[in-house]
Amino acid sequence: RENVPQHLARIGTMVRDGWQVAAARAGLPISVGGLVPMSSFAIQHPEAQAASTLFTQIMLGKGFLATKAFNATFAHQDDIIEAYLQAAEDAFCTIARALERGAVRDLLEGPVQHSGFARLN
Repeated sequence: RENVPQHLARIGTMVRDGWQVAAARAGLPISVGGLVPMSSFAIQHPEAQAASTLFTQIMLGKGFLATKAFNATFAHQDDIIEAYLQAAEDAFCTIARALERGAVRDLLEGPVQHSGFARLN
């Protein structure tokens, strides 16, 4: 049986590697960062905030409560991660096509998510 740090690092690595492979297949430029069990990705595009909002919206439609951040837990089993990564690849493909057409905001069903702790007026 894996110990806690090994398990969480393995799950985090699966997700990080999966994001990079999925983004490459979709033609979506991303960067991946953070500690391995607490990783995040950033879409490298001027419409990144809207694209990240679209990622969350698409993933919700596929049954995953997901943002551009991921925190590994013991609830994350390999089969769940594989299903998540397939859904993420589908989302990345949709986002890449929308960015090419300049249509990301057209696909949003609500407002663009707020970024960080900026003052809301």
